[in-house]
Formats: sequence, C-alpha cells, structure tokens
Amino acid sequence: MKRNNQKFAGLLAVVLGVTTTALADYPSTVSSLGPVGYWRLNETTQPAAADVAVNSGSLGDGAVAYYQGAASHPTTGVLNGRADTAAAFDASAGTFAFVPYNAALNPAGAFSAEAWLNPAVENAAGTLTCAISSGQFAAPRSGWLIYQSDTGWNLRMYNQNGTATSLSITGGGAPVPGAWHHLVVSFDGTNATLYVNGKSAATGTPTGTPNFVPGASGGFAIAGRADSSFFWNGSADEVAIYPKALSEAEVTAHYANATSAAPAATYQSLVLAAQPLAYYRLNEGTYTAPTTLPVAANTGSGGTSLNGSYNAGMKAGAPGPQPPIYSGFAAGNVGGGFNGSAGY
Repeated sequence: MKRNNQKFAGLLAVVLGVTTTALADYPSTVSSLGPVGYWRLNETTQPAAADVAVNSGSLGDGAVAYYQGAASHPTTGVLNGRADTAAAFDASAGTFAFVPYNAALNPAGAFSAEAWLNPAVENAAGTLTCAISSGQFAAPRSGWLIYQSDTGWNLRMYNQNGTATSLSITGGGAPVPGAWHHLVVSFDGTNATLYVNGKSAATGTPTGTPNFVPGASGGFAIAGRADSSFFWNGSADEVAIYPKALSEAEVTAHYANATSAAPAATYQSLVLAAQPLAYYRLNEGTYTAPTTLPVAANTGSGGTSLNGSYNAGMKAGAPGPQPPIYSGFAAGNVGGGFNGSAGY
C-alpha cells in the first residue's frame, strides 16, 4: 500500500505452479490457472467510515486525519464555557491521529501550525514526546515537529542535512500537566517564532541552504512523530495548518478568544478567516466500529473459506485497470482503494 491518498486498484490471486495459454480476458486467464485464492476486488458495497478527524480546512477530505490505536474522543475541550470537545491520546498504547502524506499540507516557504495541547504527564529530564509533527524523520530529514520536553516546548525544523536540525528552539517553560497550552509555530520563510499562550516564547533563524525543506514524504501527526514514534500523552484540540505566517496579532486574538467566557465571535470563525489548509476541531463523538464488513469474495478453489472483507476506511469500487490501455478487462472494471493509513 502506498502511504499517500492515491487510490490503488487491483486484483489479487494465489496460484499453485501451473501454466496456461492467455485467454481473451484477464479474469478467465487467471481462473484457468486454477488459483486457490482469487480476489477480484470488484465488489461495490462501501464499508463503514473509519474513525476519522474531519478536516474543515481548504484541503477537505484530501487531508482527513485517521485516529490510530483507539484514541479517546470525545473528552473535555479547551474553549471556555462552550460546547466543545477534544481528543485524548495515550502514549503507552501508541494512539495518535495521522494524515497520510499530502504535498499540499507541506507548503514551501511560509507556514504556520497551531494546536491547543493539554499534557497528561510531566516528562522526566531528557525525555521527549512529540505533540505534533509533519515530515520525513529518517535521514535525510525534512519538515518540522514540536516536542514536549521537561523544560518547555521544543520546535525543530529540518533541511535534509542527514538527521541534523536547521533550527531547534525551546520556550514556554515546563509544560504543566492538566493545563491547556496554546502553541503556534509561525515561519515567514526566514525567521521562525514559537508562541506559547499567545506570547512569543522563542525565535530563531533556520540555518543552511536551503534553510528549511518542507516534508518531502511521511505524513502529518497529532500526538506522535509522523514515523509512528515518540508518542505523546494528553488531549489535543483545535489543530490547524496555514500556508502563511500567522501574525502576532492573529495569534493573540486566537488565544484571547479561546480563553474568554464571552467572545465576540466563534473561535472557528477566526481560524477559518486565516484560510487554513487543515483544521481539525477534534470534536468527533464516540466511534463504534462496524460489527459486519462487506465481503471480498474468493472465486478460487479455496472457496468461501478464503473470503476476505472490506475494512472500515477503505474504498470499494475504486477505478481499476480498464480498456483501452488494459484490454483484458471489462469497461468500468473496479478494484479496492487504500490510503496507507491505519492498516486498512
């Protein structure tokens, strides 16, 4: 499976060492080989939706986040006095929310990332857990991340120089378990500012040429590093990615709105006015996994005992190989669609 949002359509077969002459069409050719298992994946009954965090930003469904490892939602949200919920994550269980790689979510040059974070634990000296990240974290590293450390929130940026950072700044003081913290990374293409609770907590200029390389692969993750490591304990709310550097005035306004008991406007209206690429309110209700799944029929000699199933979150009826390029298939042939996330 590819780790991106592209659809992959195809046919699967297990054949036990026989040969034959190709027939007029592909399915007949495969069947003539006497396969034990042959899954055409041409069913069109759509399985139930996966456990996802809706994206209200401009990228829409192209950047939905998939809750991994039974993340807990709903839980108490950050917005003061309002009907708001959030999602809770458990590092020991490896729970996080993940967006498969989308180049549009990794703009070149200026960008901002915003999140409300409520850590569940105080990290021991030298311990890092990743609250939010976007990028490729094997060498050569690209993208950015924010670690929770014992002394503050640590912003790191990368420029494909092995595993070295082009910027590493820490600010905000030791994170307090049980308290909400407003974090914003604002990068204008030259300088980066880390805001904590509406105020500038650290600034720096990434070094090197180029000084920053946006995520070249990987994905975007909340409560973990995008390579499924450094999981974070706590609750997250109102996470957004912008294709521009948020101003200090915008950051301050967002913080003031969320903490006000009687704001003049809704919090989400301020976020949407800044035109985010992605905006995860993380206010989904309880997810109930489906008890039955559509069947992926086996037409091989192994019969129904080898039937598969379409799991929640994958797409039935995705475009498959079709004529005129693939003349051995029927017009309108379909397969299964996968996005590389959550093992679907």
